Amino acid sequence: HMTNRLIDKYWTKSIVTAAKENDVAIEINGAWKVPKEFFIDECLRQSVSMAVGSDAHTCSSIGEISYPVLLLKSLNTPIDSIFVPIKKR
Repeated sequence: HMTNRLIDKYWTKSIVTAAKENDVAIEINGAWKVPKEFFIDECLRQSVSMAVGSDAHTCSSIGEISYPVLLLKSLNTPIDSIFVPIKKR
């Protein structure tokens, strides 16, 4: 698939570096099952936070986060690498 050829190590590193420089979390999307493990490995290497999302477009898929959870568990991701939004007053 052409997309797989576009997402190489250089592209991955540059996106993760930009996220780190701008203090932005990377979403792990449960609906599309992206990004893949090598991308999350780079996030962990650079200490970039990750957010878990279901990308729900139907009521039945709200909270469907099995892909992100399995991926994070398989990589032994530290809990402090997971982005948790904080409500500002």
